[in-house]
Amino acid sequence: MEQGAYNFPCFDLTYLTNTKIKHYVGLMQQKYILHWQHTIQNSTKLTLFNTFKNDYTPPPPPPYLGLTSKLSKRKEQVKFRICNHKLRIETGRYDQITRVNRLCPICESKQVEEESRFLIYCNKYSIVRNKFYKKK
Repeated sequence: MEQGAYNFPCFDLTYLTNTKIKHYVGLMQQKYILHWQHTIQNSTKLTLFNTFKNDYTPPPPPPYLGLTSKLSKRKEQVKFRICNHKLRIETGRYDQITRVNRLCPICESKQVEEESRFLIYCNKYSIVRNKFYKKK
């Protein structure tokens, strides 16, 4: 394979200084951030995630992780935020049901079962919400 086929600079270790390392790390970070922004802005799946985080910022961890100290509940929060849950807005995607037809099977509101409905509006989910956010 010819040198530069992937547009990588020559990494001769004798010429790799701390300044060059910092420069390359900065370039990789910029490229990642641009990729991240493009992915978030063009994804139909990450709507809820984009509501809370629409710009790239490295750690510290997001404040919602402090709502509970239990690892299992924290995992549930993260899974919910990245749309790895069983609400119809997500499972309907697997069954190729159009978004407007992914209705809540729990209540009779004929509303799309999406994250904000689960978290705030649906009365049938209030027991689950109260149990989840109960401080212990």
